[in-house]
Amino acid sequence: MERNEGIVISGGSFSAGAVAVGRGATAVQHDAGEAARLAGELRELLAGHEAAQADADALAAELATPAPAPGRLRELLDGIAGAAGGLTGVATAVAALRVAIGI
Repeated sequence: MERNEGIVISGGSFSAGAVAVGRGATAVQHDAGEAARLAGELRELLAGHEAAQADADALAAELATPAPAPGRLRELLDGIAGAAGGLTGVATAVAALRVAIGI
């Protein structure tokens, strides 16, 4: 008998939002609506902080694309956290967005 190193599905049906197979595999499914809402809240928190606001605008634009790039999202969130880390609520908002988009 051969050793199975993957997935075998036979009969019935299979439905999943995200599936990962193999060593080190990860699967992430984000709720685009929730991520957009959280990005909007973050933008409001950053009003008056131009550098962080520019990153928040870029983040919202990236989230609106059909396939947001996780590396770009991570870079933008890191920039926002660094530029406005002292603002009350920003760290919480950034953490919530990281969870919502799975990074």
